[in-house]
Amino acid sequence: EVGSGKTISSGLMALDYLYNNKSSKVKVLIITTNALVRTGQFLSDWYDKLPFEQLGLKSHIEITNNHHANIKKFSGKKYGLIIVDEAHLFLNTDSCRYKNLEKIKAKKIVFLTATPIKDTALDLEIYAGLAEKMLGNATLSRDWINELPLSFTYPLTLIYWIVSLKYLVTGDLTSNRLDII
Repeated sequence: EVGSGKTISSGLMALDYLYNNKSSKVKVLIITTNALVRTGQFLSDWYDKLPFEQLGLKSHIEITNNHHANIKKFSGKKYGLIIVDEAHLFLNTDSCRYKNLEKIKAKKIVFLTATPIKDTALDLEIYAGLAEKMLGNATLSRDWINELPLSFTYPLTLIYWIVSLKYLVTGDLTSNRLDII
């Protein structure tokens, strides 16, 4: 949902990831819209509200806009964490944007969007498939997709992942589950 705090939540995830991996030279890549890169709004939200600078972590962050030619520049590189803002723009598996993104490797990936489903619940399969390609040899369960309440009779239903509050991104992925509240 728009205004739900995706940017600041992703900043907390990046901060957690970098802080818990500060002994290595791990990097975070942010892929967002041209407007947010050009104005600096995405990173200013992070830097104004979170202690990246105080912890010496600003130099571990790279940002690019989501135009396919810009994404292509990162092809073959490996990042500790990749945050894809406006992830619904990557749902077309035939697009250059999608094909270039799948060539970037990551240990962890976060998709941010206010529009997770554009057509059908099968759109969610695309995120899982893209994550598998970017993570390397990971195989992600898709069982949770079939369990979603897709009748939309409860528009205020919030879907969220149960994650460790102590280790937002560094926690064990196998223990996460989908809950509906």
